Amino acid sequence: MQRKNYDVVIVGAGVSGLMLAKLLNKSKLKVLLLEKRSSIKKLRNYQFGTFGDIVKKFKLTKYVIANYSKFGCYSINKKIVRTYKKNTFQVVDMNKFASDIKLNCDIKTNFQIKQIDQLDKKVSINNNIKTKLIVDCSGDQKIVSRKLKILRKKDTIDAYSVSFEMDNCIIPLKQMEEFRFIADIRYGSLGVWFYPFSQTKCQIGLTDFYSDKFTLTDRQEKNLKKYIRTIKPFKTWLENAKITNIVKKVGPTTTKTVFVDDNFLACGDAAGAGTPYIAEGFRIGLEMALSAKQTIEKAFEENDFSKETLKIHEENFKQIDKHYTWSVILRFLMLNFFTTKSYDLFIHRLNKLTDKEYYDSLRSNFTFKIIFKLLTIPFLFNILSNAITNKSQVKKDIALNSQKNEQQR
Repeated sequence: MQRKNYDVVIVGAGVSGLMLAKLLNKSKLKVLLLEKRSSIKKLRNYQFGTFGDIVKKFKLTKYVIANYSKFGCYSINKKIVRTYKKNTFQVVDMNKFASDIKLNCDIKTNFQIKQIDQLDKKVSINNNIKTKLIVDCSGDQKIVSRKLKILRKKDTIDAYSVSFEMDNCIIPLKQMEEFRFIADIRYGSLGVWFYPFSQTKCQIGLTDFYSDKFTLTDRQEKNLKKYIRTIKPFKTWLENAKITNIVKKVGPTTTKTVFVDDNFLACGDAAGAGTPYIAEGFRIGLEMALSAKQTIEKAFEENDFSKETLKIHEENFKQIDKHYTWSVILRFLMLNFFTTKSYDLFIHRLNKLTDKEYYDSLRSNFTFKIIFKLLTIPFLFNILSNAITNKSQVKKDIALNSQKNEQQR
């Protein structure tokens, strides 16, 4: 029979929740993992592109399904492809991680959270389970922070994506070493990524940045299919390919909830924390699980679960992404003022970066030196011109889609 009083309750068995539960395996704390699904052994979104050092740091090497030495960024008319050491970029299958994981904590599946209350320096869940610390790992649903009513009320920008896992592809052998991202705002507000797993298997996805001010239209899946049929080289490589799985996801690129409160921590998407440039929330989710583990240990060592003590978690994030503000600004410009010409200018300037600077930019580590190289006078003039003439691609797309929807009615 499971207990009703815990030291730590983790809400959500996604990437952050599972990693945090695993990191707490050796602690003497009474930990409970809550999950609304019927099992913690399978994830809805499970194939993640990331960096080789992150794979090693979190001991995920056995779950790697593809290795790359190149990262290419493309616009319609420009490109940059840089080569690094083998395995610099990797794709991880976290379903295998989830199926292998052995946890020492209590686990409740098919669990629906109806109510969360803070009382007597503890947290009560459904008037039944009590805990000294609750950790929100519920992803973009942000269940705990919503129930506690501590969401920040401000305009934010997220990355909304749809991806296809495909089989029966015809991918040239020489392309197997390259991660690829293509900025093409004819099909969305940001662009397309492509991971070849073998010459016959791949993942291709489309990402939009969108603001709370805009209505998110249901056009992504259609646009990605159209992109595959229309754009080289994919219309050749994927002409007869079959879609084996479709994943849709919202990923944050700006913090839209609090990281900490009394008796409360948030991790990954639930903290609104993802890299604003390429929206790589997977790495941040893992890093925040480690930060939460360290913060939890400190809180129990001091027997203090106040917001002031738990702020260690928020400070850790500032160290994970030291130049977060610059990438937030860049993402804002991309959403509101980038056109095809803007992306051509941007990719052209990326070519001026050293290999290290290019790699740092992929991780959203935009130092002042990198920003100085990117934000040239012609580029800034283009952005200013777009701002003055109100040429926001997202606004145009939404206006066109709204007009079509009205006509259909």
